[in-house]
Amino acid sequence: MQFDLVIPTRGDLKTITPLFQSLNTQTLLPEHIFLIVDKLITEHEWEVLGEEISSVASEAIARRLTSVTNVTHDFQPGGGAAYTRNYGIHMATSKYLYLIDDDNIFGEEFFETSLREYQEIAKHDTLLYSPMIGRRQTDRIQSVGIRQFHYRLSRPEPILG
Repeated sequence: MQFDLVIPTRGDLKTITPLFQSLNTQTLLPEHIFLIVDKLITEHEWEVLGEEISSVASEAIARRLTSVTNVTHDFQPGGGAAYTRNYGIHMATSKYLYLIDDDNIFGEEFFETSLREYQEIAKHDTLLYSPMIGRRQTDRIQSVGIRQFHYRLSRPEPILG
């Protein structure tokens, strides 16, 4: 099953490095990975970030990766979480899409297992599926699953002709 991965980030190497180490171990890889850097960076900062990603990402991950920054694309950082996610969503081409945070790390069968579970439960008419993230790199307690629909972050921006 083909899927794309959108990862909004502020470009923090402390979270990006473990994330890519986690992605390297996956038994099922996305078709495309869009790393959207929501921070105004210089060309030098992009070089440093790009070198770190190149040093930690496997060849299979690197082939699938598109990094979006104000240096590499016509992207204006600072638009907020919804703008950043929507930018990545509009780049995605696969039928299925994962939106993950840059501080997520996963067990090696995360995508394979969650897509298999999705296929099983997708036979129902109405579906809202939120697979549990294995672990977040934070000391803050965070809810797992859906307790409240966050309208502002979930509402896609209108596309104006």
